[in-house]
Amino acid sequence: MEGDNELRRVARLFAKLDAFVRHLIAKPRVFDLDYFLDILSNIQCVVIVIGNPGTGKTEYLSKIIRGDAKVCNGTIQTPGLGLAFTNADMAELNRRVGDVYEFRINTLHAEAVGSVGIKSMVGYAIEVPGTKRVVRIRRGGYEYVQEFVDIALAQERLRATIARVVGLPYSMDPFIEALGNRVFHVFDIYVHTQGVSDIEGLINKLWEFDPRLSRAVKLYIDCLAGKVSRVGDINCSPAFDFTTVLPELLRSSIPAVNGDIISSLVIDEYQDWSPLMNAILANWVRYVDCLVVAGDPDQLIYHSLNGAREDAFLSVYKAVKGGRVKGEIIHLSQSHRVLEPLNRLAVGVLRKYTKPQDWDNWGGRSEGSVPMIHIKTWGQVREELLELYNNNKLRKYFILAPVNAGVLYATRSLLNHGIVPFFLKSVPSMVNHYVNKARKAIKNYIEDKATILGALNNDINKYIPTNLDPEEFRIVRNIIKFAFETASREKQSGESDFEALERVINDYLNPKTMTYGANPNAYLYVDTIHTAKGLEANHVILLNWDTKKREIDGYLARLWYVGLTRSRGSITIVMPPEGTKFVSAIPLSVITTEAKKAGIEVINHAKQA
Repeated sequence: MEGDNELRRVARLFAKLDAFVRHLIAKPRVFDLDYFLDILSNIQCVVIVIGNPGTGKTEYLSKIIRGDAKVCNGTIQTPGLGLAFTNADMAELNRRVGDVYEFRINTLHAEAVGSVGIKSMVGYAIEVPGTKRVVRIRRGGYEYVQEFVDIALAQERLRATIARVVGLPYSMDPFIEALGNRVFHVFDIYVHTQGVSDIEGLINKLWEFDPRLSRAVKLYIDCLAGKVSRVGDINCSPAFDFTTVLPELLRSSIPAVNGDIISSLVIDEYQDWSPLMNAILANWVRYVDCLVVAGDPDQLIYHSLNGAREDAFLSVYKAVKGGRVKGEIIHLSQSHRVLEPLNRLAVGVLRKYTKPQDWDNWGGRSEGSVPMIHIKTWGQVREELLELYNNNKLRKYFILAPVNAGVLYATRSLLNHGIVPFFLKSVPSMVNHYVNKARKAIKNYIEDKATILGALNNDINKYIPTNLDPEEFRIVRNIIKFAFETASREKQSGESDFEALERVINDYLNPKTMTYGANPNAYLYVDTIHTAKGLEANHVILLNWDTKKREIDGYLARLWYVGLTRSRGSITIVMPPEGTKFVSAIPLSVITTEAKKAGIEVINHAKQA
């Protein structure tokens, strides 16, 4: 009974924090949109690139930067700065742009870190145990050892330590959120929408919810300010984290490239910029001649991450279209990814809950098979994947869920049935746990040189820990089986059985390589729809699962829009598994109705189950 009361109390706190976040996002104070538009009206040219899913926004931006695409009756001026939203986006834009004199590609966070110096960041100014990394670099026949600090991990561990000190649970698993994680998420949202000038207002508000929440944020701020000497096993001193470093750009001068102040700014995924990021932009654009922003407001799904709103993008778009701001609008309307008429289905579902826009009429690929929508149970999907996997026919499938709980359920189910998936961003702690046990067993097996590949059924079992429960043993055993089968299938010429097995556990069964960034051509990925943004797969399986019934709003509609447009082929929609707490995230009737309007055949296999 006492446990149930605690669960209900925590649930109420989560609900209060969620409502507070919605309030913060609805009323940002750090950014004045009218002031921003007035500034834009005084610069030479603003270019808006609207790119629907798969139409090549990043490629077009790279052409603009290289001077291969003309904007504002000429080529873009240098020196210039290109800003991507994530490190992965930055790497891709850099790769496409190549070497362009006096043009730097970066992220806004990296610019902020550069402005204060990396030694001022958490992990450097505040040493956090277990966050130093060593990499070996081979160049010119020599090997160099370079040490660095994982700042993101240092920030996470500092927050976890503070949460523990004040009595709040904190999860280091990116797929599981505890109350401690949520309060720091609220802190991030607050800074991105309200700034840091009235941080006491946040502390006082959190006190009303639960004093522990307030103490966590207060202690964190004091540690970063050096006002307390020690928290747990961490010595505090003045430092910035990836959130508090951004306001420093509000007080910094406009960036320079090779000592010269930039003349042009190019921004990718502009719809994801928070009010704070836009406030920084407002300070910078007063000094530039050309601003290029690219994105798709219909793919704004990160608002809960940093408080991003569509009004900035849409207002700039309308200002250019209406003549208030000098510039031009470029609409990239031909998708290289999404099959016709799957694009019409995606737009139909989206506009069921959002207002129509000028760029709704975009075209999909006409070549290839006619797309279909398959409705299936999870059991049907799992058996189909198992058959494809056993026959080596899986070719870049995405299994996407709107919530983390769906990812964890599907992952555990796949592991229980002998399929080891990869992930788009982070590896769940659960998978780390099982994979590391399997790796240890395989390494011991290799050291003993017990037998040849294929003759493992009895030999390998003795290398698995005996203290595992039946499910753990089955999963670890399945991961080992995957390693042996992969080694046998991908054994290279001149490679011994054990060398092949060693390579597989290093390349595949390694939490550091089980992500899209390290392995972009794996056979199967499971993750949230959010992490698939910007990516594509041959086939997409959408888990229509949510943890609670909620009203379909613009955010959920955009989330499904992103999910539906990740596929180069057809789509499978999976109904919530029976006997679970999952409910439908979006009404199946909406998908089937819009599919039929778009001329897509819908096959309900679930009725046959």
